[in-house]
Amino acid sequence: MFVEGSGGCTPSKGSPLIPRVIFDHGIFVTQRFGGVSRYFSELARGIARAGVAVEIHSPIYVTDAVRGLAGDGVAVKGRHVPVFPGVTWLGHGLAKFGTRREKGAVVHETWYLERHRRALGGAPRALTVHDMICERFPRDVRGADVQARRKRQAVERADLIFCVSETTRADAADLWSIAADRMIVTPLAASLPVYPRSRPSKPFILYVGHRAGYKNFELLLQAYQRSARLRSDFALVCFGGPRFDDGEKQAALRAGDVQHVAGSDAVLANLYARADVLVCTSLYEGFGLPLLEAMAAGCPVVAVRGGSTPEVGGPAARYVGGADSAELAYALETLLYDESALMDLSERGRARSRSFSWDRTAALTVHGYMELWS
Repeated sequence: MFVEGSGGCTPSKGSPLIPRVIFDHGIFVTQRFGGVSRYFSELARGIARAGVAVEIHSPIYVTDAVRGLAGDGVAVKGRHVPVFPGVTWLGHGLAKFGTRREKGAVVHETWYLERHRRALGGAPRALTVHDMICERFPRDVRGADVQARRKRQAVERADLIFCVSETTRADAADLWSIAADRMIVTPLAASLPVYPRSRPSKPFILYVGHRAGYKNFELLLQAYQRSARLRSDFALVCFGGPRFDDGEKQAALRAGDVQHVAGSDAVLANLYARADVLVCTSLYEGFGLPLLEAMAAGCPVVAVRGGSTPEVGGPAARYVGGADSAELAYALETLLYDESALMDLSERGRARSRSFSWDRTAALTVHGYMELWS
């Protein structure tokens, strides 16, 4: 289970015990939107609400969510630019030659960089580890060996490590032999807008995210294809990830009404509000934010029991194995035609989602900073 937060973790306004916090440029020159950039944007906002001075040092940045942080008390030291070829390389270069005052601050690295300048004045460093996918599924991630090496280097130079789940902390301890007192669990929270539940003209099953490798999307496609009832009554909508390649297009045609949708957070929030069920087939997640987003929206969840998924979903999701498409098809058929079961999962999900909040995550993080600084 996640470490429970307490009101005692929240510092008082202007407390002299709380250092200034600096987020570096790493993720902000890499990701326009996504789970990691959302995590740091929401964390910065929560830390500022807790009364701690927080700064983002990124000479340029592409993350859309950063643009509104200045109005929430976060000092953004940089300029937003549109995504263009080479923007990440340029962002790293500008940060390397830039100057910043780090004395009297905690530096929180936002991604696993190849080379990271040492903090001026010996400022302590924090790092968030989001998952151990490259280490657990190296064949399923492009450049896994490079990212795993950079992550290990970042871990070795960090004075304190935050992990987004107990699963990630346990895997890090197992693979890297890290002392438990160097790691603190700070779970994520849902931050998408929540729209009223509504029924589309044709009901649909929702899948969110990338589909290859350990994401195990083929399991859902096979389950959908083998059930004439599901194909007749429901579409299968895939949000995010790359567009269907030629192989996926052919498989989608054989399966039935399978669609790919891309778009903003508002588009995703609208899909959660209208979907009959979210299906998560991933064999491993460091956290599994789509589960939490769906539950917050009242969308029932069916998920493969793996990684941190049961840790996040708890009793608010229906679980299946990760190898048998017949089991998944049966679970969907029995759930989707049972209104009382759907309503029960929807209510359980909403209640479960309320146990996660960015303010609580920020409080746990600030508490870690305080221990690091003391």
